[in-house]
Amino acid sequence: MLAARMGARWPRSGLPATLVAIVVLTVGCGAGTVTPSVPATSRTVPTGPTAATDVTTPATEPSPPVGPASPAVAPPEATLAVEGGDPVVGQLGTFVWGRGGSDGPWLPGAPIRAGTGEDLHLTLRPDTPVTAWTGLLAPSASPGGIGATSIGDGSVPIGITVPGRGSWTLAVTIRSDGRGSATYFWRLTVP
Repeated sequence: MLAARMGARWPRSGLPATLVAIVVLTVGCGAGTVTPSVPATSRTVPTGPTAATDVTTPATEPSPPVGPASPAVAPPEATLAVEGGDPVVGQLGTFVWGRGGSDGPWLPGAPIRAGTGEDLHLTLRPDTPVTAWTGLLAPSASPGGIGATSIGDGSVPIGITVPGRGSWTLAVTIRSDGRGSATYFWRLTVP
């Protein structure tokens, strides 16, 4: 019936029969298969007797993990503490960790106060083996860490001696074999 209607619109000499057949098949096949636009985060195909059905889960459900367990995508939380003081969680900057990563700018840092010459100790949660670390210090007013200087490096434990008076941004980069590297920032005020 559709071919008869289409033939009435087009002169027989204008379209080859093969093209008319392709158009009829394409239009005919697509006419009854309208798919509603439903957002979905995953598709699950059941096995067994109902294997032919396709179940769509709502967008609010998390997708199940795919493949074998992989290393954590996010680096551990890093805290810095002054001798006997409360630990302060650092701002996470650039990292490459597990199968993920993020490129971040020089950050202002999480605020922490300390006295000249005091020791700062960095801890990771969850506890993560560190193979190397480096520390950079720049005046807090320095845009993008311009003029940053090394304040230490090494392996564990990660300990830094507080510099002289001023307002500083401290950036500490940790490296962990098999996991990756991450940089954390603190705004260090030394009265």
